Amino acid sequence: MTNTTTYLNEEDYMGEEQEIVQVLNRYLTIFAENNVTAYGELYVDPKSMENHDDLGKEVIEITNLDFNPDVSDLDVGANDKVVEVSKKQKVPRGDSNIVEDKQMFCFTETNEGWKINWISD
Repeated sequence: MTNTTTYLNEEDYMGEEQEIVQVLNRYLTIFAENNVTAYGELYVDPKSMENHDDLGKEVIEITNLDFNPDVSDLDVGANDKVVEVSKKQKVPRGDSNIVEDKQMFCFTETNEGWKINWISD
């Protein structure tokens, strides 16, 4: 059975939330295409993602976005935006089992638009 990537509907969001959803959709595309080069471009510090093993999995869906999670115990900059999401993925890539979990994505607005600062484990 083949699962296809399910993208977020960008029209359901406005302003900076829509811009962040566009980054999350790009994140999904990069996993669908297993595009190692583009993966680093999503991050504030692309060099930190060189040789990272994240692309050994296949992210197939992101849902339940919470743009106002409790971040009191996290290292978040004043201008950062943290979004908690539910994520479905196959680990490793191509596995038949789908794993569901929640993760926090921290975004920073840069001159090139919103970029990922960090993702929780």
